[in-house]
Amino acid sequence: MRIIWVVLLALLLSACFEQSDCLVTNTNILKITAKGRTLGKDTTVTFLSVRLLNSETDLYTDKALSLLEIPVDITDSTTTVVFQYNRKLKLVSDTLRVGYRNELRVIAPDCGAYLYQHDVHVSKTNFEKTRVTTSVLLTTLKKNLEIFL
Repeated sequence: MRIIWVVLLALLLSACFEQSDCLVTNTNILKITAKGRTLGKDTTVTFLSVRLLNSETDLYTDKALSLLEIPVDITDSTTTVVFQYNRKLKLVSDTLRVGYRNELRVIAPDCGAYLYQHDVHVSKTNFEKTRVTTSVLLTTLKKNLEIFL
């Protein structure tokens, strides 16, 4: 009886290796972490509003966050985000424009094509300092960009 189970398990596992590996790790989510200006440590900021430029709805409203997940526009090569928050009891509105390249990739003929965003860079901002930590948008990454507040 054990031999039958071993043979069935072997057949099952060997069938898995015949299929193409269609594991997709790309995403269209830009992960931004907030950092303190002076010490550069992770910090939590209460954002009154975070919205995409020309959007009518906020992505975040009145939330204390240290990590923001921003969807990029897959039909364009840039995404602009407007952040509103208080700094020393004064309302601040900062803008961040992120550029990237869209590339269509075929992993395997059985999997089809997937759109990847890479070469992520800050094309325009009024934050004092930003830093791109990883220039590819992947689900396996914790952050792509740091903004210093």
